[in-house]
Amino acid sequence: MTAAEEALERLMKGNRDFVTVRSHERDLSLERIEQLYEYGQNPFAVVVTCSDSRTVPEHMFMMGLGDLFVVRVAGNVIGPAELASVVYACEHLEVNLVLVLGHTGCGAIQASFDAADRPSSAADALEVFSRGSAKDSAGVMAPLTHSILRAVGDERDPYQASVKNVRAGIATLQACDEIKACMERGLLVAGGIYHTHSGKVDFLARD
Repeated sequence: MTAAEEALERLMKGNRDFVTVRSHERDLSLERIEQLYEYGQNPFAVVVTCSDSRTVPEHMFMMGLGDLFVVRVAGNVIGPAELASVVYACEHLEVNLVLVLGHTGCGAIQASFDAADRPSSAADALEVFSRGSAKDSAGVMAPLTHSILRAVGDERDPYQASVKNVRAGIATLQACDEIKACMERGLLVAGGIYHTHSGKVDFLARD
């Protein structure tokens, strides 16, 4: 088993513990805080996930301080800033795993559906978003909804749309030259969907 596969199995086991045990003694001590300050961080995985308050990777995977490098943004959309954050963790912190994690009941995906349904088509929606002003809510949301609509296309099943959105995030990462170089040394890029009603994570099959 590679280091990347061990990292993925560690997350899988953590989620199994979260779903079944619901209790965990993590090291949140002052000593741990001081240790991380003194010696720096050494996370074993990056998790790119939604800003939704119900989706907290450190909880759902039963991890403590310094275990995960978490990038959170509404809709787990990977734009330039999110991509740069992941590249930093892969190159400088040498993580072995990047997990793009969507979730059920995602408000950002629903907002994209709603926006697409107002004009006659998703393509028209994208055009409206591109013309939107900063004072217009559609304009402010455009970087988010634009990306999600491109990812999900005509899919309107919320779960399947979340899967497509995650896979689009994976594709964005895998198209990055810096990430490609890290993959050559063993980095694994994976995806998952967190069920907000149960706490379970579906880990997506890898291509």
